[in-house]
Amino acid sequence: MSTPQSTVGTEKPQCVLVYLPGSMQMIFDQSLGVIARQITSACNQIESTTAYISDSVEELNITPEANIQKCEIKCYTDPQHGNIVIVNANYMTILSKTLESSSYFCQFVRLCRLMITSGMLLCKIMRPRSGHPDLTRGNKAFLVLAYLLIGIALVAAGVAIFDLVKDLVKEDVVKDLVKEDLLKSPDWTFILTGLTVLTAVVLISKLFIVGIIAFAPPTLIGAALATGREYYGLVRYVLKSERRDEIQKYFHQIFRYISSTYPSVPIHLLCFSFGCIVGFDYLFDRSENDTADPKPITNIYFIGFPYAIGAAGAPKFFSNRQWPRGGIIRWLNLYLADDVLGSRLTGHLHQIFRS
Repeated sequence: MSTPQSTVGTEKPQCVLVYLPGSMQMIFDQSLGVIARQITSACNQIESTTAYISDSVEELNITPEANIQKCEIKCYTDPQHGNIVIVNANYMTILSKTLESSSYFCQFVRLCRLMITSGMLLCKIMRPRSGHPDLTRGNKAFLVLAYLLIGIALVAAGVAIFDLVKDLVKEDVVKDLVKEDLLKSPDWTFILTGLTVLTAVVLISKLFIVGIIAFAPPTLIGAALATGREYYGLVRYVLKSERRDEIQKYFHQIFRYISSTYPSVPIHLLCFSFGCIVGFDYLFDRSENDTADPKPITNIYFIGFPYAIGAAGAPKFFSNRQWPRGGIIRWLNLYLADDVLGSRLTGHLHQIFRS
């Protein structure tokens, strides 16, 4: 891991592209290397050449707590041709902390609560409602899949608890804790009842996950567990603004680094899938604020913006926003009719921005 070096006074790139990936990163490759190769191929196709190449991906510490990935696309036949610097702002590592920072027992409890509340919300938004965007069959299928992935994460937490309790009992750790008066609750009946219920739940969970593993490769199970934790963080972010301040701070650090390293170079923002939701929340402040913070971004590109899904579950999240102060001159929303997540935004702009 290297530390960032200032490039002031050296060759200035044509632009800096900040990339916000989507969810399911363990299932679908959304890495910076893939994005760089795709943009390189597009540049060569547009100019009918093979002169553009992408460098290797570089890991940088821009602050003690913030890391980024960076890659550069260059035209090797014309040194005067402006390069493109791509920065991967992977916010998902912060969202994953929402669950991973908790103990297995807390994970289990939090996931149980989310499964209950989101299950009721899921049943509610599956039916058409006036004043809310209609969900397509693809939207509904994706929501069910996301719900199941969160359920797999719940099962995994239950299995982890069972294995942990089993190891504690085997090593007589529980007796040591009692001797040291670390377990002071007098209501042992309540404790034993709770442990009995928990043991029953996690035993069923263990049978369930063993059944899944029997029909799926371990890599797929690991990807499903990671994705379930991602969706837990995303749901909490949209519904409760959990980890929002950390993500906003992370983006501020990235844009400060870019502005100081590449002064006066245009900054573009490319968001994919659920990265559009996080990028949207960063760009467009709520109108409760007297003035929107200036954003050093000129062009915005959203690909597969899941507006309908987000607005169906949390309609207030997107509403009452204001356009940021700064140099934003273009907002392009790329929408495909067969995209199970993407939405056409033109009909919802009046709901998003205040008049």
